Amino acid sequence: MKLLYPKQIVSNETWNVRTVREDSQLHILAKELDNWKCDILGISETHRRDREKGTSRSGVGMFLGKNAQKALVEYNPVSDRILLVRFGLSFVGYLVVVQVYAPTSEASLQQEIDSFYNLLQSAVNEQSALP
Repeated sequence: MKLLYPKQIVSNETWNVRTVREDSQLHILAKELDNWKCDILGISETHRRDREKGTSRSGVGMFLGKNAQKALVEYNPVSDRILLVRFGLSFVGYLVVVQVYAPTSEASLQQEIDSFYNLLQSAVNEQSALP
């Protein structure tokens, strides 16, 4: 299944959800996806818990409508702050959606900020090199 066809409108939204730690909170996002008739919803600042470590930090994710789910080619969680998702297109190639939650200069060390942007650039370069 392909995602985009000529003259088709695809709704792509991004929300800073500021904590979706519990599974019970995910149904709210799923309902909003339907209400907004959104095909791709990128979410950031999820603060989902690491069940093994018991900690939560950062976090990005993506909710996909039915057509986007069918067109999904690749899901690549690069880090807890970077997510790349590839969708098949009806005409040529792929659509790559990148969801990020960048560290802020107020809350992070410069080394962490530089590391984030280096990792993001590397991930984008890898995607660009794919056929």
